[in-house]
Amino acid sequence: MYLHLSVPPESTPQYINYFHMYSESKSIQQRHIYQVIEQAKYAWMNGDADKFSSLFSVDGEMIVPGKKWQGREAIHKAFTEFTAQNLAVTIEVHRVFIQDHTAVVEWSWQESDRITQKISLAEDVIIIDFENHLIRRWREYIDNLG
Repeated sequence: MYLHLSVPPESTPQYINYFHMYSESKSIQQRHIYQVIEQAKYAWMNGDADKFSSLFSVDGEMIVPGKKWQGREAIHKAFTEFTAQNLAVTIEVHRVFIQDHTAVVEWSWQESDRITQKISLAEDVIIIDFENHLIRRWREYIDNLG
């Protein structure tokens, strides 16, 4: 059994209410996973390395094409380095699927380089494995659009 959510074009409080109404019959675990995904999204958008890294288990891992970070400290450092170079991150969640202890998230990502002001766009799918309510593994499949 999985939970599928289609997100309206904009992330609004209405979407959060929609999720809660839709998920009343879903497990507490599924609701928690969705809340962690929302916290991760807002951590990226607000440049909050402390919040983002706290969502991971102590030895959790984050993998993006060509790079891998193991442990909260390494993830925190990578996040901090990213936000030092980029600003104005915006994320639009398109879909979330949850089955057991795994979530699949499809979102659009936009960032702006601090120095050049160049805007980069990407479509992203993330597979997130959870263990004891924390992220054990975050694996991204990114399609850079420019």
